[in-house]
Amino acid sequence: MKLYLFYDDGAQAGLGHYRRVRALAHRIMRLAHITIESVLCPTQHLESIENLRAFCAQISSEESLGAVVDSYVFGMEHFALLDSVFSRLVCFDDTNRAVYPQGSFILNGAPNAHKLYPAHMPYHLLGLGFALCDEVFAPIMAVREGVRDIFVSFGGSDLDNLSAQILPFIESSVLFSAHNPSVDSAPTIHLVLGRYYAHIPPTSSYLICHRDLSPTQMHALMQRCDIAISAGGGTLIELAASLMPTIMLESAPNQHFQITQFAALGAFKHAQSLTQIPTLIESLAPKTAREYAKATLVGLRLGQEIESALRDIFDLDF
Repeated sequence: MKLYLFYDDGAQAGLGHYRRVRALAHRIMRLAHITIESVLCPTQHLESIENLRAFCAQISSEESLGAVVDSYVFGMEHFALLDSVFSRLVCFDDTNRAVYPQGSFILNGAPNAHKLYPAHMPYHLLGLGFALCDEVFAPIMAVREGVRDIFVSFGGSDLDNLSAQILPFIESSVLFSAHNPSVDSAPTIHLVLGRYYAHIPPTSSYLICHRDLSPTQMHALMQRCDIAISAGGGTLIELAASLMPTIMLESAPNQHFQITQFAALGAFKHAQSLTQIPTLIESLAPKTAREYAKATLVGLRLGQEIESALRDIFDLDF
């Protein structure tokens, strides 16, 4: 059987869509009693409805388990076509777009996602119980006395180059102050640049740049770090699953809801501008603050409901 994965990719979209559909596909494969082949379908080749129609004409419904879609490129006509081809359609959503066919399953794993869907139905899979990321992002329980390493990531493309813009604000925090007697040496900033990062990488005496890390490499780097600064996309869920105290900075409008809801839970800090970064770093410097953040994240139970839902949707054996 084949599972078709439609996702936005490239410099304008980053890697979050790809990682979400792959994480869902891995869960399905683990639960299934049959061999399932994932068919990767980047939407930049299928944005034309004619191209999508020609692609779908080659699909055998008897050999298809269904489709998973994570796309802002596709509109109502695209989703209607997919709905006519696949018996099961699961659509990732962040903002309650009015484009999905009736009967398709809508997945939004943001905290309190039900607030976005006032008339939510059983086919809406909403909230942190349905949050998805690669299972390599296991909880990191250890909390060191001081902040020695800072993890920074703004996704696969970072179109606004927040990676460079934020460095002076990090370095102006109390952690880097020569007048702070509690600082034996300044922390190291670990900046993760995504696959589609198109700017000149920044430089600093405190900085190590990492490029296009795999999920396993990302989690290994998180294990070295004490706090994180991140945009509000897929990396935020990975940091939550890893129990990493994090400062969130919005890099795209569709991230706004998830960021505000994580902030309301008290799990993460919300930087509404770069100028707030030094103060928020200082607030996470005490060990007790980071212990509180980890304890809050442990209680969120991310992804606890997804496997039961997948068994029902795809008729997978227990």
